[in-house]
Amino acid sequence: MADASAPDEAQTPAVDLSQPPPPPPEHPKGEEIRRQVEYYFSDENLPNDKYLLEKCGGSQNLPVSISRICGFRKMRGYKPMSQVVQSLRKSIFLEVVDNKKIRRKTPLTLPTILDEVSDKESDTERATEPKNNVESDTKVKKNVFKVKQPQPPQQLKPKKPQGWDKPHGFEEFYADAPLTPAEAKEEASMYDPGLSFRLRMEIVIQRFKARRTMHQHYASIFNKFMKFGGIDVSERQFTGGLDDPALEGRDAGDIALMMATHTVDVSREDESKWTVDFEGIAKGFLSSFWPSAVAYDVANLRVASTVLRNFYRYLLHHDACPEYEKDIRSAIAVCNLADEEYPRVVEAATNLPDQFNVACGALFGGHYNDSYAKFGNWDTVNNGDNGSLVGNSSVEKARVYFKAGIAMFGNDAQFDAIEHDFERITSTGPANNMIFEITGTEHPTDETLEFVAAENAKNTQGIHLKPLGKLLCKHWEVSDFMMPDLPAWHIKQLEEAKTGKTFELWVETDILQRCFVGMKMQAIVRQLSIDLQYLDQVIEVKPSFYACLPNEQFWYWRQPKFVGDDEGAEGGTNAMADMDDFGE
Repeated sequence: MADASAPDEAQTPAVDLSQPPPPPPEHPKGEEIRRQVEYYFSDENLPNDKYLLEKCGGSQNLPVSISRICGFRKMRGYKPMSQVVQSLRKSIFLEVVDNKKIRRKTPLTLPTILDEVSDKESDTERATEPKNNVESDTKVKKNVFKVKQPQPPQQLKPKKPQGWDKPHGFEEFYADAPLTPAEAKEEASMYDPGLSFRLRMEIVIQRFKARRTMHQHYASIFNKFMKFGGIDVSERQFTGGLDDPALEGRDAGDIALMMATHTVDVSREDESKWTVDFEGIAKGFLSSFWPSAVAYDVANLRVASTVLRNFYRYLLHHDACPEYEKDIRSAIAVCNLADEEYPRVVEAATNLPDQFNVACGALFGGHYNDSYAKFGNWDTVNNGDNGSLVGNSSVEKARVYFKAGIAMFGNDAQFDAIEHDFERITSTGPANNMIFEITGTEHPTDETLEFVAAENAKNTQGIHLKPLGKLLCKHWEVSDFMMPDLPAWHIKQLEEAKTGKTFELWVETDILQRCFVGMKMQAIVRQLSIDLQYLDQVIEVKPSFYACLPNEQFWYWRQPKFVGDDEGAEGGTNAMADMDDFGE
């Protein structure tokens, strides 16, 4: 047996790390590759190729991405791209730029179809200009002094989008038709896993849009979803229709790329900087970005989950990115979870804090303290902002709710405090603005239910008590993507103080039924001197799949324009790690 500690030098040649690695070999079909790409940029083809002209700028001779060239139908069979690049380096007509792009060595000087379009537009403008003669001047003067007769006001009826009542592809049980053998063969070529993931996504997004009726509300959600995922949503220069001569001889994939309005920046091909995360983007969009945009309107949230789920199912049906099938199915599960949880989330946010917790705040200096009269009968009216208790209650009524809660769940020490030393009960410490996660619920026992029923039966003052249950909670941290300006030991100390810290809150059972394990809540929680915590204010309630992504931080980000930058773009694409749901 060979000694593992003494490797055989003869069998393990030394590697000189000071030297750069050798270049990849030329593609076995290098001559075919050069001939095809040289034809694309030739004087015969380029002046009439509208799509490629717009990419290279005609006589500007701008470099064009090689990966985009490899996405053309006749180039898709040549792999890997590194060998394709090496083959193109041997072209006497073309030059490779930065190992990623290619252009002609000599700029194009011939007239192009883009020049013809520009000339036609100029002719149209000249034809519509008024002639400089007396007759035209007279007509202008007449029009200046022409007064419109007042028209009676018309009753405007709200217009619905054209075809709103026709099938649109976003119905609840909509399913795409099975592919024919010809369609399956065509799509196998377009969505070949050997092609760039970025190009495949541009194709599939364009084809998905073409097969759906994008009414305004669907289009708005879809475009925001695309932008949130790192997709550039803007019109391309190519605006020709399907009958445009530039599309002749192109296959479906080429046409989709040429007409695409949703694009992925070429820079996203660097896998070390970008992450494909379908599930993560679905969580961030449906739990953080979109709910805030529509103020937690359940109907709008359901439409958003429908649009996302419809798109994910299209990806699976057409096998556009089989390497991410598991991730896409997880994203669909997030959409289903959103439909299930959001009605309960909105109800919980609307009804919290309940009567018991509002009573605690009113009695012990919380948020609702100033909303109560300090004396008076049950009918004392005070302006407040919680309809169930504030606005028609006094401090005495708050005491009844508080004491009833202690009678249901309190321990002996708490019960003695409200019976013999009520005035000494106070809030301890500052209000704690925290985010927590619900880990469980505890419903009242039969004994508690009997106690509440007996109290309501003998009550003659119009007070209706509700049984309480328990919310079991733990601290939960949300990343703000900012580095805290604290020493490392202090940060660690703060994290350890929160780890594993649990607590319980008492809430009415009808609200407890709306809560579920995993629900997130941001609230102001206060501590009483009798070892009791209560909900003073509820700021926001989130679903179990809540996730905040750095995408939101860059929603309004634009590429800065520098002095001397000829291309200084007015806008830019969202740029942040983990931002790209659809780009590499």
